[in-house]
Amino acid sequence: IEYSYTFKDLGLKQVKFEIIMKDTPESIIVNNLETVVVRVRDAKEPVLVITDVVNWETKFVNDALRNNSRLETTIIQAKNRQLYSGSKLLKDNLNAIDYSLLVLINNGYLQLNSKDIEAITDKLMSGKGILLIGMPVFGLDLITPMSIANIGRTFEGTFSYGSQMSEFRSFDFLKNEVENIPPVSYKYYKFNSGSTPLSHFNNKEVSPAIALKKSGKGSFLHLGMLNLWKWQLWSSSNGYRNFIVSLCNWLSNSTEDRVAFYSDRSGYKQGDIIKLFLKAYDEKMELIRDLQPEVTILNAKGKKQFQDFMEFDGNSYRIEASGIPVGEFTASVKDIDDNIYSEFKFLVIESGLEDANIGINNENLKYIASISGGKELTEQTISSLELEKVKPESGTRNIEIPLYRKRWLLVLFLLSFSIELWIRRRKGLL
Repeated sequence: IEYSYTFKDLGLKQVKFEIIMKDTPESIIVNNLETVVVRVRDAKEPVLVITDVVNWETKFVNDALRNNSRLETTIIQAKNRQLYSGSKLLKDNLNAIDYSLLVLINNGYLQLNSKDIEAITDKLMSGKGILLIGMPVFGLDLITPMSIANIGRTFEGTFSYGSQMSEFRSFDFLKNEVENIPPVSYKYYKFNSGSTPLSHFNNKEVSPAIALKKSGKGSFLHLGMLNLWKWQLWSSSNGYRNFIVSLCNWLSNSTEDRVAFYSDRSGYKQGDIIKLFLKAYDEKMELIRDLQPEVTILNAKGKKQFQDFMEFDGNSYRIEASGIPVGEFTASVKDIDDNIYSEFKFLVIESGLEDANIGINNENLKYIASISGGKELTEQTISSLELEKVKPESGTRNIEIPLYRKRWLLVLFLLSFSIELWIRRRKGLL
């Protein structure tokens, strides 16, 4: 059977395939359901970069994104509240441009018109991520994580790896290299309401450097600094490129589900082994391999029936539970360190697995007959069945033994003849 389906949205999807017998009720139905997990994604994630000045900051961001095969980058320059692609003025506003991630690079001159600001806000609410590098953009005050403080000077300095960065694997590239990043240019900022502080500058005031704010389904990350691209020149590794691409992969996947907890079947018979699976992805939609997920199975009254930790097999986390009685149960999984939780319900019905191997499986026999050219016979039609009578056959089969090839027979014959000759001579018979 071939089946095709087109998903309407992106993300991690659980797909269940179930076979239902319409004409004949089937007695064994526990093997009629299969669950698989697929991730639906675009062939390439469209990334829109808007900058006020095409400079080294823009070039290094563009180079980093173009080195990633799953990102498709378009660069637009904003001048006098209008958007230009090269020297060509764009007639459409941002509402007509499709993107999964918007990268804003503001050296202090970026200005957008009211329609573009409204489009950016609406798309953020619907799940389109935003990465802002540099100064805040006027008009985005309600959604931006940080805003300018009262000090207007520009400073140079380094920033720290904040403790809350450990919650996001996209900042792993910073953890080991933050001490090697050259000084960046920055202004004094303040955190806006609802934002998550992630990093501070290493100055006396410990002023904000990096912050995250979620609005609707989307995430807005603000790197309140310029000249971060110099990290690429100072470091022997690709830390800067990996960091920028990692952030873009994360922010462009804002709307995707990242946890899939499921079983191999939705129903079991008493005595069956219950197999549970877990796939968990980080904000970059990369499989998390170092979890310690704990599974708990509760009955309808909330009484614990099973509890243990899952093991990773290279593709997913899995565990098997046995001895579950008849009833309705809730299976849940949690990992406190990574803030993961999911649950689902399943049934266990009476009788055991051996029932599937007892008696005659009429459904399978009908299927075999249909694909092999056979017929289904009932009590009414079997009397009219004409069977071909068996005809006896007889024949002769000759088996020849080439004795001349049996050397041991020749040796035995000569030995017997010699013994007989010796006996005759000894008895005087010759």
